[in-house]
Amino acid sequence: MARVVALDVAGEQVVLRTDEGPDGYGRAPEGVDWQALAPHVVGRHAPERPDQLVALRADLAGADDAALAAVVNAAWDLAARRAGVPLWRFLAGLSPEEVVALVDFAPLSGLLTREEALDILRRAEPTRAERTAILALEGLPAVGDDDHVLPLDASGVDGNLALLLLAAKSGVPVRGVHEWSGHLSAFDYVAVSGADSGGVGDRYRAPTEPGLS
Repeated sequence: MARVVALDVAGEQVVLRTDEGPDGYGRAPEGVDWQALAPHVVGRHAPERPDQLVALRADLAGADDAALAAVVNAAWDLAARRAGVPLWRFLAGLSPEEVVALVDFAPLSGLLTREEALDILRRAEPTRAERTAILALEGLPAVGDDDHVLPLDASGVDGNLALLLLAAKSGVPVRGVHEWSGHLSAFDYVAVSGADSGGVGDRYRAPTEPGLS
């Protein structure tokens, strides 16, 4: 099994180098002591399963939030690249139980329970394939400028899964400005809310290349 052999920074990206390829990429914030994080990353098996990503985030607890998100996003990118699929398809291939295991429900006390999240995901599960086909053929309409939206934040891919579930419970669209936001919008449509915003004009085409690209 492939292992992570280095944590590098190349330009604006943090890179998880593996001994067998491919590598994983995430946007690198400034002012981070990456070498201090390297011992928590180097030597690990290249992530392929959600539980490995949960373990990585736990081992990086205490790190700067932006640095943690960058490394975990690079790990998500690596996992999707190793699977040969874009990130949104990798996420959409997870079971409801695997998705819920990625969510920290502590900050959501009184807003969303584990059981509610499972119910949302299980309701969408039988028609995932149908919506995947629609997304590939037609794309998704962009959220309108006047729509009330729940903004995705900078906490990274798995850090925003809770926001998607909370938005689905509340019936509120989501929007983000990060490089991975499109993947989360596609995942939300396929496996969480199933919601087409009903917007008009240009339609969002889901990424087709493996990883976060």
